[in-house]
Amino acid sequence: MSLGTAFESGERYYRLGVALGGSFAPRSAGRVGMRFDLGMQAFDPHYKVCSYPCYPQAVPSTSLIVVSSTANLVLAHRPLSESGFYLLAGLGAHWFAATPYNDGTYLKLGWNGGGGVRLGSKLFAEVRYHGLIDPRLTRGFVPITLGFRF
Repeated sequence: MSLGTAFESGERYYRLGVALGGSFAPRSAGRVGMRFDLGMQAFDPHYKVCSYPCYPQAVPSTSLIVVSSTANLVLAHRPLSESGFYLLAGLGAHWFAATPYNDGTYLKLGWNGGGGVRLGSKLFAEVRYHGLIDPRLTRGFVPITLGFRF
């Protein structure tokens, strides 16, 4: 389980949000393993502060919710130790809701990559980048989380 902050890229009205996540990783003694993640990021719209001359901008009144489900390969530095770092990358589906695009919701395939550090037997910190696989959109988000392992 993890909780943290997230930064949205691609749409200037949504920037800072909250990130929640859950993961399942079968225990492996090898350096390469698998991990399955389910995450949710929520962003509220905000007004952009600008200098003179400042032109009025339309700001959407809806919040942005992103639910992602990914399968990842994990490369661990010391897989059986209580501390150490790891890298991960994978593919998955991202569902966007309550956005000002199209009908308000859409599902896109995406990729992600990042890394983390294990802080003892139960805690970890992680940063990742999620991007969409779509030539028309340059949308993505960066969750920075602190988590607890069971």
